[in-house]
Amino acid sequence: MSGETPTTSDDSAKPRRSDSKDLLAAAVSIATLGSALIYGLVALGYSEFYRELGITPRDVGVEVGKTLGDAVGLAVLLTVVSFLLALLVYSVWRLGGRSERLRGFGQQLRWTRSLAAQGRLKQFTALFVAASVLSFLVAAIALRYLANTRADDVKKGRPVEPLRIGPGLGDFIPLVVLDVHADPVFAIAALRAGEGVPPELDDAQKNGDLFYIGRSTGSAVLYDAATQHSFVVPATSLVFELSNCETKHNSDKACD
Repeated sequence: MSGETPTTSDDSAKPRRSDSKDLLAAAVSIATLGSALIYGLVALGYSEFYRELGITPRDVGVEVGKTLGDAVGLAVLLTVVSFLLALLVYSVWRLGGRSERLRGFGQQLRWTRSLAAQGRLKQFTALFVAASVLSFLVAAIALRYLANTRADDVKKGRPVEPLRIGPGLGDFIPLVVLDVHADPVFAIAALRAGEGVPPELDDAQKNGDLFYIGRSTGSAVLYDAATQHSFVVPATSLVFELSNCETKHNSDKACD
């Protein structure tokens, strides 16, 4: 009889349990870091849009809670895109391993040799992390571009609607990435007797250049596209009639 101790099923299960714990810990760390980065990305988008108009997100009531809520839409989008991209690359990589030509090419790459030495779960996890990083970088560039584009539209006297996660999805999945808007002011009047509307606001409204940007506690923000100037006015002194350009049957010329 040999002196070797037979390997039991419990002993062989220990490495697998250890790997599962390591993957779970890594997933929690990645999720925490990703949440912080996505929150920062959405906050940067808000800052970029309102900075172009000469105000800050706080001037229109954009606080931490609102930014967190909007970050959910972007997180959902990036997670789905990253998963599908990782699944596509993983499928192509696994199928390519059956081809002698592709196998020979893959063996020349150090990262493919390292990846091939891991289990399937670790392989897909590594590809998902790489896809997530790529998706985040693309989203960062796209979000800043779209925030600037929407701010430029306001400067040109065009109404702006919230930035949703994709065309045609807003009616089914009510998630937005940036809840920014610029609504044309159809009419403006003073609430208190004996007080009139400031001349610059009255002229801008009559010329079709006045837009409602948002409000915070006790104040509202208006924007004159002609002079490219923002006005923070007391919300209790003026009343506005706005054109809702998101309504499909709206025929207001300001929404064209």
